[in-house]
Amino acid sequence: MKAWICLLGLLSPTALSLPDRTEMVATSIPAVSSPDAQGVVERAEGDCRSKHQATEEWFNAGAVASCRLWFETKKDANSLLLITVPNPVGAFSDLEAYDGGDRIRYKYVVKINSPDGRWREYPTRITESECVEGFKNIIRNGSPGHGYCAVADTGTILSSGGTFQKALNSPNPKLTFEVKVLK
Repeated sequence: MKAWICLLGLLSPTALSLPDRTEMVATSIPAVSSPDAQGVVERAEGDCRSKHQATEEWFNAGAVASCRLWFETKKDANSLLLITVPNPVGAFSDLEAYDGGDRIRYKYVVKINSPDGRWREYPTRITESECVEGFKNIIRNGSPGHGYCAVADTGTILSSGGTFQKALNSPNPKLTFEVKVLK
């Protein structure tokens, strides 16, 4: 059974306190004027083909909100989140576009890719910080056109999503953090 959670509304690192519920399927996060710029690092220049993408700050705010929501609703007694091949976790976040146009719906997913089909052998538990860092690594480990682009002459980083994979303690499976823009 797949667990999908929907986050609606503008996200911001300063507006991420979510309601306390035992059964949460959707939540609305209060809108704020802009996120703060923590965590931004210099990147190689690469002009963006489209400026209708979320900034790095908004992209990361979506990751923080998704991970926080999963951990508030699905963590085990040790404050860990169990990821298995048949049970990825996912959330949708509507993020503000750099160009000021309509908000963009981003889909955040954590899953295990197991090409050998032996998924029962690879259950993996992650912490909330590992969850957030996995999504941030999409931009950190990306390159222009693959994970991010840089708006010319501004230094602003935009992202329309991507994938970051972390090898598990076995030969084939990988813990995959994936973000896609939904149209």
